[in-house]
Amino acid sequence: MFPKGEYFLAREYGDHFKYVVLCRDEFEVAGRGQQNQWHKIGVGEVVGNFIRIHFHLLSDDVFLCLFPKGAKVEEGFDAA
Repeated sequence: MFPKGEYFLAREYGDHFKYVVLCRDEFEVAGRGQQNQWHKIGVGEVVGNFIRIHFHLLSDDVFLCLFPKGAKVEEGFDAA
């Protein structure tokens, strides 16, 4: 895991409580321009108000708070 890397969470199809962790590899292809390739580097699951993330290369889980203290909730946001 690289500290300056960008990582993305995407829901597993058909399950609102399971996630997949992805990283993107960008590269140039002659005649076709910039291309992206996605790599699955972990999994996540909703645990209360958190998403527990397990990266394949780390021994410990990382927790992402869904509702951090002091964060503004946008009007019309449905937390259900």
